[in-house]
Amino acid sequence: MKTIFLFLAVLSNLYSQGFPGKYWLYLDDFNRPNGATIYFNDNAFQGVESLMIDVHFKSKFLNAVSATIPNRETYDVLKSHPNIIEISHVGEVSDQRVFLPNRFLTKNPLPSAYGYSDNQLHLLHIVDAHENGFTGKGMRIAVFDAGFYTQHPAFSHLNLIKTYDFVDLEDDVYKAGARHGTATLSLLAAYDDSLFIGAAYDASFLLARTEDIYSESPAEEDNWIAALEWADSIGVDIISSSLNYFEFDDASQNYSLDDLDGETAAITRATNVAASRGILVVNSMGNEGTTNYEASTLWSPADGKHVLSVGAIDFNGVTPSWSSLGPSADGRIKPNVVGPGVGVSIANEIDGYSLGNGTSYATPLIAGAAALVWEANRQLTPDELIVMLQNESNNAATPNNSVGWGLPNIENLVNNQETRFLLRIFPNPAHQLNFSIELQRPWGSEVQSIDVYNILGQHVASEMTLLNSKQFHIKILNDIATGIYFIRVETILGNVLGKIVYIK
Repeated sequence: MKTIFLFLAVLSNLYSQGFPGKYWLYLDDFNRPNGATIYFNDNAFQGVESLMIDVHFKSKFLNAVSATIPNRETYDVLKSHPNIIEISHVGEVSDQRVFLPNRFLTKNPLPSAYGYSDNQLHLLHIVDAHENGFTGKGMRIAVFDAGFYTQHPAFSHLNLIKTYDFVDLEDDVYKAGARHGTATLSLLAAYDDSLFIGAAYDASFLLARTEDIYSESPAEEDNWIAALEWADSIGVDIISSSLNYFEFDDASQNYSLDDLDGETAAITRATNVAASRGILVVNSMGNEGTTNYEASTLWSPADGKHVLSVGAIDFNGVTPSWSSLGPSADGRIKPNVVGPGVGVSIANEIDGYSLGNGTSYATPLIAGAAALVWEANRQLTPDELIVMLQNESNNAATPNNSVGWGLPNIENLVNNQETRFLLRIFPNPAHQLNFSIELQRPWGSEVQSIDVYNILGQHVASEMTLLNSKQFHIKILNDIATGIYFIRVETILGNVLGKIVYIK
C-alpha cells in the first residue's frame, strides 16, 4: 500500500506541471566556438522552435531559451529531443521586501552634509572613503528592480546611461510599484546635499525594470537574465539586485534546498557567466529568516559561487530575525557580508525620505561600497574583490551563516596602497579609434606594455604614446566592431585591467 501511495504521489507531482507553462530549455552545445563564454546554438533551436507556443527570451549566457510549452505531450517530445539537454520551470520572483510603516522624515537640512544617510554610510566607513576621493567615478552599476522614479530630488545629479523595462518592453521604467526601486537606487546614487547621499553617487547607472509587483503573473527569472545580458552589452561593472527566486505559482515546481548549490537555478547559472565576463553581482539573501525552514533560508541567486550575497544587521550589529541564513546546499558560508538593513534611510516615491527594513536595502549599500573598492583597485577580478571585502570585515576570523564574514570597513580597503592602482579610461564609451588612460599615481616609467583585447580574448593591434608620467594615449590601428574591449596594462607591480565600450 505504501508503494502504491508513493507512486501515485510521484505521478500526481509529475502531471501537476501547468500547461501551457513557461520553461527553460537548455540547448545542446555542439558548434560552440572554442573559448566562447557566451553562445546561443541557433541550429539546435531551429530544430525545436516549431514545438513552442511563444519564445520569450534567447539567452546567450545559458545557451537556453525561455518559452511556453503548450501541453504535456509536447513537453515529453522536447524532453527526449537530442537538441535539448535539460528542461526546467521558469522561476517567479519573490516579494522579498520588509517595510517599516510609512514614517516620513522632515525635509530640513541636517548638521551633517550626509543628512539622513550619515549613520548607515559611517557604519561601513563609506564617508571616509568619499573624503579620500573615492565616490564611484568611472564605475558602471546596473540596478534591477520593479521601477524607478528618477525625478526625485535625490537624483538631480544622477549619471544615467540607459533604462529599459523588461516587463513592458519599453524604455520608460517609472511604473506603479516604483517605490522599492526608487529606494534601492537612492542608497547608491542619491546626491541631495545636507539631506541624503548615496554610497557611490559619482558612478554611472543602468536601470532595469524586471518585476511587475501588481501583475497576477509575477516577474520571472528570464526578465532578470535578459537584463543581465543587456547590462553586459553596455559594459556594466556591478549588478545590484534585491530580488530572489525560490517559489513558483505551481508549488510542485519550487526549487528545493538541494537546488541552491550555485549550479542549478537558471538565474544562478547566469551569474556564473557574468563573473567570467568581469561583472560583480551583488544580491540580497532574502527575508525568510528562521521561520519557514529548519535549514538554510537563502533564495537564489544568493547561492551563487561568484555572487556577493548580502545579509542585514541593525545599527548595533545584531542580525534581525528575518534576515535569511546560509549555508548553500553544497556547504558554502552565506551570506558573504552584511550591511545596514534595519531602519535604513531611503528616498520615498514622492520627493522626501523615509525608513525601511530588509536585505533589499543592505544590498545596494554593499554594492556601492564594492564600487568604491573597485574604483581604487581596478586590477581586481570580481572574485578577488569579494575576497578583499570579506577579509576586511569584522567577523573575518570566524565567518558563519548568519553574518558571513561580517561588516566591511571600506576606508581600509581604498587606502590599501599595496593593492590600489587606479586605471581610468576616457572617453568611455569611445566613438573614435583612440582614447586615453590615466593611472592613479605617476608610475608611467614602470608601465611595460598596454594591450587591447576583444571579448573573445583576441589581441587588437594598437600603439601607445606616453603623454606624461601617468597618462597614455592609445590608438587602435585597425577598424573594429562596436562592442566591449578589455585593456591590460602590464607594470612592474603587476597587471592592471580595465574595460571600454566602443560605439561606431
